Amino acid sequence: MKNKIVRLLSLSLVVFLLLGVCVPLISVSAAPFLDVPQNAWFHEAVAWAFENDITTGTTQTTFSPNAIVTRGEFVTFLHRIAERPNNGLTATFPDVANPTSFHFEAVNWAAATGIVTGFGDGTFRPNSPITREELATMMFRFARARGSDITAPATALHRFPDQSNVSPFAVEGMQWATNRGIVRGNGGRLLPRATATRAESLTMLHRYAMDLPFTPPPATGIMHHTMFNGVMIGGPATPTANDQYVWDFLISRGLNSFAAAGIMGNLFAESGMRPDAVERAHWQRLQNPRPGSVAIAPMSDAAYVAVVNDGTYRHIHPLHPGNNILGINPEESARNSFALDRVGFGLSQWTWPPRKMNMYTRTRNFHDELGVEFNIGCLYAQLEFFWHELTTDSFYRTRVFLPLQNTTCVLEASNLVLFFFMNPAAVHQEPPAQGRRAGFSLSYFNRFGI
Repeated sequence: MKNKIVRLLSLSLVVFLLLGVCVPLISVSAAPFLDVPQNAWFHEAVAWAFENDITTGTTQTTFSPNAIVTRGEFVTFLHRIAERPNNGLTATFPDVANPTSFHFEAVNWAAATGIVTGFGDGTFRPNSPITREELATMMFRFARARGSDITAPATALHRFPDQSNVSPFAVEGMQWATNRGIVRGNGGRLLPRATATRAESLTMLHRYAMDLPFTPPPATGIMHHTMFNGVMIGGPATPTANDQYVWDFLISRGLNSFAAAGIMGNLFAESGMRPDAVERAHWQRLQNPRPGSVAIAPMSDAAYVAVVNDGTYRHIHPLHPGNNILGINPEESARNSFALDRVGFGLSQWTWPPRKMNMYTRTRNFHDELGVEFNIGCLYAQLEFFWHELTTDSFYRTRVFLPLQNTTCVLEASNLVLFFFMNPAAVHQEPPAQGRRAGFSLSYFNRFGI
């Protein structure tokens, strides 16, 4: 196998020198497999396995990427990577005793080198589907047998909410595999007892054999519904239609995954990730005002947005005459009423009059510059305003934005936003509020950050 790679390198280098053009040093394809398109996420791994005789496919023209891998097949892959050692192997398991079976040499070699140990009843079960934790454990033992560095921190699994599902025999192997980036999670979860497809198994082998670069994200030490730093971490946020858009916006601004998740958990807690959300508690107070105040007729969130947008919104404070100057035109009156009603609004539930005034002004200018109709409930405009406050206001920049750049913990990131940006009334510093928001933030980290 090594000679084959050297020949490929040498031939490509000669072509490069003769033609004087940029060409890949190794040009491989998944041919002749018709079910492995060039743009498939597993194409590179399958091409590598085919070129190095690790797999010959399920037929002459198919690879069957979605077929489940058996225990015998995966050990055969490892045996071929090791260049098929034999050394007079004898049967180790009663169900792997036929020398003519394709996996006989591989399984008995793996047993002789400590890569597999079989089940308690003495069998190996070569035709059973392999699980993700079995796959990681076999690869871990394979690396150990070859003298590779197998160290991994005990916290390597902490960022996965289902780490407790890993079987005791597989913990060490799963820690190593996730730390090396061989196993990277599926939808943010380990799924240790799920089966693996042929495409998945060869992708993991490719990552190991080629030592593909991977920087594991720092472990957060947090799981849902567990104690962390004296805080009971809550449950996940309910997915919304805006989640991916908000995540992409924050990451595109250079935030790391912890910081983005900490912000999103708080946005979800404030508004359910809705830019047209109205603070229900304060809204009720306006509809049932104190003596001397004027009640506002009940409105839906959509109705509130509509009257602010069209300039017909009016709100008067009889107890605060200085705030009753609504303006000389409908737009100004609507802006002042929106700013002065103290109703929390939008993604971040902005409430304080100066911030609402700024939000209205910047949102209108934003739409005017684009030449589109004004909408106070615009998701992108609110994200831009949020980012403007976070990065330009001296307090928010110093106490929130700059510390977020270096955080490596979901709870820390969530609390920075909670304490110093959102700053909800009264009980925000109590652990229940911290844990609830950290739980929301953790769900975003698990979905998008790993």
